[in-house]
Amino acid sequence: AALENGFDAGTTYTCDGAVDVNGTVFHCHNREGDGAQTMVEAMSASCNCYFIRLALDVGEEALLSMATKAGFSDLLTLGDGMATTRALLPSAFDLSAGAALANFAIGQGSLMATPYHVAALYKAIADGGVYESPSLILGTTDENGVIAYDDEQHQQTRLFSEETADVLNRMLCGVVASGTGVGAMPKQGVAAGKTGTAETGWEIDGEDVVQSWFAGYYPANDPQYVVVVLSENGANNRRSAAPLFADVVDALCAEGLVS
Repeated sequence: AALENGFDAGTTYTCDGAVDVNGTVFHCHNREGDGAQTMVEAMSASCNCYFIRLALDVGEEALLSMATKAGFSDLLTLGDGMATTRALLPSAFDLSAGAALANFAIGQGSLMATPYHVAALYKAIADGGVYESPSLILGTTDENGVIAYDDEQHQQTRLFSEETADVLNRMLCGVVASGTGVGAMPKQGVAAGKTGTAETGWEIDGEDVVQSWFAGYYPANDPQYVVVVLSENGANNRRSAAPLFADVVDALCAEGLVS
């Protein structure tokens, strides 16, 4: 949303380890702060403070518009009689409060989404900004077994520009190469993607339950697969999502399914 609304990858904010939004303090995972960063550096470091400051400047209307166009307010129809749970977006009224907008900027608060919604967004990045709702149906076949694609199942719309997709791809490659997503690096080639840590507010045996995410695509320079991993309580049970992403990609390569 920022890139589509006049901000560029060189936009710089300083992270001091926390940001105060109308009296509510949001912390970065690096409590000492990441210092002055560009958007590229902040993505690699997964800096909460940077993206909260960016969201406050971009504004709730632009962020909510982009999220809505990307399907995050709807259920996704995967086939006849098959659909995801509806994703949940905060309302424009809710986001008019700075603290709610700050939560939204880092994927917290009332925002909820399924792995299918996240996969569709990352496919749009891999496809140069073109959005296509995911489907479990490849198509129908004729009497000879030849697949005839159903256009209604594969409608495409432009979500953002090719230039924005290129910048996002560069940032996501950096996350895997030297950022928080190094655990997702496959044995061969280059992957692009992003880590995610979702606080649930639940506790098990006195420990916070935190969901570990990794979303990305492979190969980064010629994407053929989008892979989204949600590891429930992954931050505490050593099943971090990033290494599981690498395992999936390595298995695809081992089976000869990557050209």
